[in-house]
Amino acid sequence: MAVEYKADIMWGLSNRFEVTVDELNLGHWAGCNGLAVEFQPVEIAELGECEFTQWVPGQVKYGAVSLTRALTKDDSNTTMEWLKTQSKKATGGSSAGALIGGAALSMVGGIAATVMGMTGSKPAGTATMTIKLLDSKFAEVHTWTLRNAFPKKWSLGALDGSSSKIAIETLELVHEGFL
Repeated sequence: MAVEYKADIMWGLSNRFEVTVDELNLGHWAGCNGLAVEFQPVEIAELGECEFTQWVPGQVKYGAVSLTRALTKDDSNTTMEWLKTQSKKATGGSSAGALIGGAALSMVGGIAATVMGMTGSKPAGTATMTIKLLDSKFAEVHTWTLRNAFPKKWSLGALDGSSSKIAIETLELVHEGFL
């Protein structure tokens, strides 16, 4: 049977997407990788049952999202300001330790030790991140909303005085899911 294509179908274009974090537009990005979910079912073998095993739902795992683009003055400055804000939130304004859910953490013998009790609230420094996929007319096709996202790494490609390549920045974020 032939597949029928309709003229009014909104096709998401991989080169057209917007990224915002807590309503802050982080500018235009050229690439987005790692937007994925993996279901990890658990196999259970019953004693005495040799013909089959049972599968039960297990953990759901989300990958880190990596954004790349050419470094630009306005967009990169906006991202740097957001990273500074996130750094201060995560450390409680100091470099002594992280602040998670109202609990200060410090490193003791390489192991994170809780200094104050956990409150069970949203971890400090986390944000809601949205990635909107757009069509050829810049209309929204689909949006992924990433819960409790925070930066894992920011990096700049190699700077080389003997080259005329464009400087590329990469922002990697981790999150607690979009489903």
